[in-house]
Formats: sequence, C-alpha cells, structure tokens
Amino acid sequence: MRTGLIVGGVVVVILGFIFTGTIIGAIIGLPFILIGFIMIIWGLVTSGKRTEQVIVSQPPTRTETVRTEIVQKIMVRCPNCSTLNPEDATYCSKCGAELKK
Repeated sequence: MRTGLIVGGVVVVILGFIFTGTIIGAIIGLPFILIGFIMIIWGLVTSGKRTEQVIVSQPPTRTETVRTEIVQKIMVRCPNCSTLNPEDATYCSKCGAELKK
C-alpha cells in the first residue's frame, strides 16, 4: 500500500483547509485541497499494484586486451631557433634552417 502518498495527501488537504480561513487563503487553499484529494485517490488506486525493480548485472562477455606501445622518437634541435624537429628532417619546421646530420 502506498501509505506515504496517502498520508501526504491528507497533510496537503489539512493544509488547504487551514489556508482557506481567510479570503486570500481560500485562493491558495483550494488548490491544496484539490491536489491533496488527487494524491489520496492516486495512492488508493495504485495501492493494489505491486511494482518491483530488478537490477541485473552481467559480467562482461569477452575480455579485450589493450596494448599500447611506447615509441621513442629521436628529436634534433635546430641550431638557429632551438626548435625540436624529427631526426629525419632536413630543414627546421619553424625557421627553415638546414639541420646538420
């Protein structure tokens, strides 16, 4: 039984009746009463329905091995601008100076 919903509806209805004691409170209180009755009715209607939530966790079906290779690149520093260039470069990628081998 959804007692929480029913009890909440009763509380909201009671608050609605308390608010309706004044003229301005009636404007605020009437929606409280309406919402409270809807909560009570919804709690009674859905109390016969039983819902369960089942969480199934399955192990992974296959294992993947990830291999990473560490590649070391030898870099050559340009004598003109000190930029690092690949070992096989003939000219500097920044200033265009010829790299000595």
